[in-house]
Amino acid sequence: MLTIYRTDSPPQHWRAADVVRSAADILWIDLVDPEDTERDKAAKLLGAFLPTRDQISALELSSRLRADDEMLRLNVPAFVRDDHGHGATTPLAFVLTPKLLVCVRYAESAAFDATAKSLDGEDPPKTSVDIFVDLIEAIVNVDADRMEAIAGDLSKLARSVFADTQDHRHQLKSALFQVGAMQREIIQIRSTQLGISRMLTYLCDSEHAWIGKGAHADLKMTHKDVDALAEFDQQLSDRLEFLLDAVL
Repeated sequence: MLTIYRTDSPPQHWRAADVVRSAADILWIDLVDPEDTERDKAAKLLGAFLPTRDQISALELSSRLRADDEMLRLNVPAFVRDDHGHGATTPLAFVLTPKLLVCVRYAESAAFDATAKSLDGEDPPKTSVDIFVDLIEAIVNVDADRMEAIAGDLSKLARSVFADTQDHRHQLKSALFQVGAMQREIIQIRSTQLGISRMLTYLCDSEHAWIGKGAHADLKMTHKDVDALAEFDQQLSDRLEFLLDAVL
């Protein structure tokens, strides 16, 4: 699906047959599991090629983070889905210019939904860079909320594991599967945060002038939030490992 967000209208969902001749007044193009015709349309509006799924998934750092004049190509090979760890991670790509942001993703995302909703709010982002900064902050915030939810579920599970109740054997068997599900979701969140962290490190170190000092300051603050999540992630992993040993 191809969604175009303009400065003067609500978001519009475009089919491949729709005619969009100019990128004027377009701030953000969001591609979700795009068809070739949708990718070609977005690339024409951008005036540059867009990566394929295999190219976005490449692990080489040189393939993930690139700058061409006033165009940034930023890939996150593993992006967590909105299914709480039940499905595989999918790649995510950003192509950012001073006037336009193009995103290529292959799964639904609460972070993208929240950012899209903010465009209709009282103080919407006004530039492509603002939208990009808001998206990164939203991704980190959604992951933080998920980690907090896992921490709460983990505490409840620990109380049941160490409770002296009847039919404890059945509870332990169920707990084993719950620990596995939590561990899977934590690993997926960790993969996403690793990709976001490397991207933020690149952006903060390079300091492209056209991004602006305010956006750079926001990105650096978000990078600190990612570092804090990494510490929280380690605490959760330690607790999960202890609980797994106890259950076994």
